[in-house]
Amino acid sequence: MTVDYQSANLVVLHGEYLLPSGPGFYANFFLWEAVDKLQTTLGFRVVSMAVSGVGTESNPAVIHVVLSKTQ
Repeated sequence: MTVDYQSANLVVLHGEYLLPSGPGFYANFFLWEAVDKLQTTLGFRVVSMAVSGVGTESNPAVIHVVLSKTQ
């Protein structure tokens, strides 16, 4: 999970949909945990989500999440 942009009212995150783990892959819970914490503790809300990539090892699926907060 990576923070692409952060201000008092806007946060943009992205992370790969699946992360490698030994012989397989697992869902990127780090991204969803960050989204949940921003919503529940800081009052942000998801305003946009997009997926890029095709889900291969050389071009993984990446989820982009934009959250905003009104003051």
